[in-house]
Amino acid sequence: LTALEPRKLQNRRKHRWEHVHSPEAAPYVQLASQPQIAAAVRALLGPKTYLEKAGMLVSHPGAEAQRWHMDTPHLFTVGAHLPPHSLSVFVPLVDLSPANGPTEFQLGTHVKANLVAPQRHALACCPAGSLVVYDIRVMHRGGPNVSDAKRPVVYLTFSRVWYRDTLNP
Repeated sequence: LTALEPRKLQNRRKHRWEHVHSPEAAPYVQLASQPQIAAAVRALLGPKTYLEKAGMLVSHPGAEAQRWHMDTPHLFTVGAHLPPHSLSVFVPLVDLSPANGPTEFQLGTHVKANLVAPQRHALACCPAGSLVVYDIRVMHRGGPNVSDAKRPVVYLTFSRVWYRDTLNP
């Protein structure tokens, strides 16, 4: 994956880059079809999904924390909590530790009613090759990389067949 030439490099803050790849690229298709990933996607989104986006997020030494954000907002203005329309799967290529700035999540913020509640945070610290799966409506940010090494994380974004992310093409 690291040898693939990205179709676009996107600056995500100082020393933080997104390598945007085609979700049809063979290594991403192969990764997305791994049984653990496919089973999690089916369980959370149902059987009619597609791989909408794929790429790599690379945080270099000295990268600052990102601002808190959702990848996409809640879609509809209804009071009830709706199931996810899209989710992301991160696969870290190195161990994630507080020093290299793993993704930090504001727990429960995928539910609209919780956006005003007192926040609880969790760092996605885990060994290389782990899976971090999250609803793209949850507030999150990449942490600061105060280590001496890059922190590459592969991402796969799956969506229900009726959804297209027009905010982040």
